[in-house]
Amino acid sequence: MYALSAARAGGLNYQIEHHLFPTLPRHNLAKVRGAVQRLCEKHGLVYESCGMATGTWRVLQRLAAVAAEA
Repeated sequence: MYALSAARAGGLNYQIEHHLFPTLPRHNLAKVRGAVQRLCEKHGLVYESCGMATGTWRVLQRLAAVAAEA
């Protein structure tokens, strides 16, 4: 089931890793996730991960907030 969700997300489930390693093939992004999480922890950075529904809701909330300011 996870593979289907990951394919449907189109790599957005590894957005942080993608931006750190833009040339790394998408199927290898999961392999660096743990290292990225440890690096964030070492430097006191929050590594936030959420599901597709929560992520979509957060994006829509932010877009509504930006539109309200325009």
